[in-house]
Amino acid sequence: MKTKISILKTIRAEVDRGTITMYRISKETGVDPATLTRIMQGKDVVTETADKILQFFGYSLVKGKDDGKHSG
Repeated sequence: MKTKISILKTIRAEVDRGTITMYRISKETGVDPATLTRIMQGKDVVTETADKILQFFGYSLVKGKDDGKHSG
């Protein structure tokens, strides 16, 4: 859950800087403007969409080292 919050906060912080319009983000990433609006409202986003937006801002999603907590 913590990771999800950090991803959404990062996206919102970048958009809130106001240097790039949501229209431009939408056009260059292919992410629907309504989806961007939902993200700005704190709603969930699928990983693929988050990754597209993060890449636009120069970030990347990287799987962390397995700490063994989720092994079966």
